[in-house]
Amino acid sequence: MKDINFDTYFSRHYPLSSIGKEGQLKLKYRTVLIAGVGGLGTVAAELLCSLGVGNLVLVDYDVIEESNLPRQKLYFPEDIGKAKVEVAEDRLGQRYPFVNITSHAAIIDGLSAPELIKGVDLVIDALDLFSTRKSLFRACHIASIPVIFAGAIADSANLMTFDHSPDNPCYNCVLGNINDDDGQSCAIRGVNPLILHMVVGFQISEALKILLDQAPLLTQTMKIIELNSLEIYDVKFNKLETCSVCNPMDSSPGKPGDIKKGNYEIEGFGSINITSMCGRNTWIIDPSWEINWEIESVVELLKKSPDLYQITVTGDKYVTVFIENSHISLLNTGVTTVKKSDSLETAIRLYTDLMNYIKKNTTNQ
Repeated sequence: MKDINFDTYFSRHYPLSSIGKEGQLKLKYRTVLIAGVGGLGTVAAELLCSLGVGNLVLVDYDVIEESNLPRQKLYFPEDIGKAKVEVAEDRLGQRYPFVNITSHAAIIDGLSAPELIKGVDLVIDALDLFSTRKSLFRACHIASIPVIFAGAIADSANLMTFDHSPDNPCYNCVLGNINDDDGQSCAIRGVNPLILHMVVGFQISEALKILLDQAPLLTQTMKIIELNSLEIYDVKFNKLETCSVCNPMDSSPGKPGDIKKGNYEIEGFGSINITSMCGRNTWIIDPSWEINWEIESVVELLKKSPDLYQITVTGDKYVTVFIENSHISLLNTGVTTVKKSDSLETAIRLYTDLMNYIKKNTTNQ
């Protein structure tokens, strides 16, 4: 890689009153976690890197599919089937030499969230499930790590900053007990790529203020953007005295399965939690037992049965196989995506067979 001079690279930032040379050096030592590297998260990652944030943590459990490509610009057609975090880490690392990037192929829930956010200065919420966001926010609230929320669907978007100060509302004050609504997914209603860039621009503007120890503007206000009418307006929110999250007695970090929609027992292994991805004929499976695979070893095992498991894509943190018209992607953490399966029962059966195959061949070695 060609040697890059830091001062030359960021020279156009130095005259800016919002950054300046002192601010640029401060950004170099900041750490930001991006929860979700899909439509919102890929744009956020690009902007944070281009601003010179020195440390980036990427978290996502999903693999790249064809419908992601129009709006998730870090991914190319040849990346289909690969783990999003691995491709994002590689692409960003090539373009932004001053950024240290760490990625986790993991599901965010009540127990994983507190571990994932350790050592970060700020969290960018680029998720698409409210249940996942609740687990993430609760962990950040307890750790006093600011969270900047953004959401987009169809041609609309909104965002808000939660800094956990005593006078400002929290996530629960604003959104209450709102639950995931399959009818409001991007697979059902669609999402305009333009709205993603608009809302993330505001989101990272708030992030920049926090990272440079300036006061954010949206701690009591939700900004709403309507692309079709080009309207941008604010909605004021107050802290709720009855909020259970703001209550200092409510400090539970949650539990495994906070974000899941089903729990099933796999004989000989333990329980799995399953999230169904609406409109995608996809199931995300999260095992309760500890897994930390060496993917290279798993790939070698699968190669022994090419008639059963057709390997389609591999990487440092994942392997995708094709079986019975379904694509199964195994991450090194054990989180598994089953795509194009005709039913939940089939997805569980394919997963169980695969676990038994890996266990049997590992035991026999």
